[in-house]
Amino acid sequence: MGSGERILLVDDDLAVLGIGRQMLIHFGYRVETGASPEEALEKFSADPGGFELVITDQAMPQMTGAQLATEMIRIRPDIPIIMTSGMPHDIADWLKKNGIIRRFIEKPFHKETVGRIVSETLGNRQAS
Repeated sequence: MGSGERILLVDDDLAVLGIGRQMLIHFGYRVETGASPEEALEKFSADPGGFELVITDQAMPQMTGAQLATEMIRIRPDIPIIMTSGMPHDIADWLKKNGIIRRFIEKPFHKETVGRIVSETLGNRQAS
């Protein structure tokens, strides 16, 4: 599926972060992680052109995933962002309609869904 694309994965739950990282590595991606929005923003700011995709949880302390995405888009407007959460789909639809994110993955993660959505998102970006 992947061919070494670099992904920044953000989640304050270390267990979810570990599972997500392993899934993405399994699919052939290189994965950097951020256990907090602040850590992720620092990594992204240091090398905004070095990431092909950001995947972030919505519900995190100090800064939501949507707030993090907004900051990242200010730095690099073309960065594709996938939001993850256990929140209802109507909120995910609102986020997508407002241009903050490209796609949404509901928790708990299903390996095939994660692989498909990441691949489609990267493919759509590369085609544009």
